[in-house]
Amino acid sequence: MLPLLPFALLLAILPFPGTVALRLICLVAAAALAFFSWRKAANRPVIPCKPALALWIFLAALSVAYSAIPGYSLGEFKNEIGYTMLAFISFLVIANKRETVQHLLVALAAGFTLIGVWAACAWAANGFIWDQSGRYGGIAVFSTYIVTVVPALFCLACAGSRPWLRRAAWLLLGLAFLLALMTLQRAVWPALLAEVAVIGFWRYRKGMRSGLVMTAIAVIVIASSFYATSSLRSETLSGMEESVEASLAGDTRLAAWRGIVAKIAEHPWAGAGFGRGTMGRVYPELIPENKMISHPHNVFLNYGIAMGIPGILALAVLFFCLARIFWRQRAEEGLAIYGVCGVALIVGVVIRNQFNDLFIRDMALLYWALIGIFLGQAAHLKRVNA
Repeated sequence: MLPLLPFALLLAILPFPGTVALRLICLVAAAALAFFSWRKAANRPVIPCKPALALWIFLAALSVAYSAIPGYSLGEFKNEIGYTMLAFISFLVIANKRETVQHLLVALAAGFTLIGVWAACAWAANGFIWDQSGRYGGIAVFSTYIVTVVPALFCLACAGSRPWLRRAAWLLLGLAFLLALMTLQRAVWPALLAEVAVIGFWRYRKGMRSGLVMTAIAVIVIASSFYATSSLRSETLSGMEESVEASLAGDTRLAAWRGIVAKIAEHPWAGAGFGRGTMGRVYPELIPENKMISHPHNVFLNYGIAMGIPGILALAVLFFCLARIFWRQRAEEGLAIYGVCGVALIVGVVIRNQFNDLFIRDMALLYWALIGIFLGQAAHLKRVNA
């Protein structure tokens, strides 16, 4: 249990702002333990999607070389490629037992419970409005955290070794939906809907009628929540003067994206250098007068600004290759739960980051850690069943 401490602690503290130093300590310790575990392992795990990963890393490194701001791009490469790959490989290596995976997911659930209850209490104490200055984080990052953690909670709800653990995970899934409503983030609902659709479809295909019922209920809840979120957002931001339709139509991202696409078209084969903040530093003319858009607010457009069309394609291919591996697992006995949760995680994260690019720092680390856990456990079970 003690060797799992840095892994478990990292998963628990990732959503908490101001824990950067502790995260790095946990990551380095986890990587060291994973390395020694890998050296002793009789059946060493194989890194999947190596061509796609290599292409993604190569293009990102190449963009540092031609970057308009090399120092910034190098720092971003270290954070967004170096640290995330360290997390991915470390969790891939260590997730070789069912008990290990359960301990890691319980640690994640504990961190979610702590920060979720804290945020909900602060929301109630603040007049039922999210306090952006709270130590639990802003609404954009928090809603992204919810989307990222939901597949892991579902995995725990289905694969937990004890009934009380499975029931607790289902309760936490309910808390996740309530917290999503509190954030008033419209973009969270399409992502959650996609995750529920993937999971519900799998349960239905497995002969579980509850999958269809669960999906139907979730669709109704999510559609209602989306409209309620839009209405409450309009009230909060515009004092009842703006309708839901006007709020959606007036989104500054739509106007900004046209200029960003045009800029990518000017330099289609090589962008301005790796990093989400590249646009604001190199193309300040793309930032609207209200300063609400300082980066593309779309993960693929961000890669287009940074690395041109090759960067967009490399990221899309990477997501696709990982999703294909998980999709194949969803039909194999014993691997299905990890396969379907992996697909749901990728689909949810991709959709969420079409509206606000938060595939960086803590959220990217959490994503790659969970990808490593799901792939590591599936690879272990496949070796055991061979």
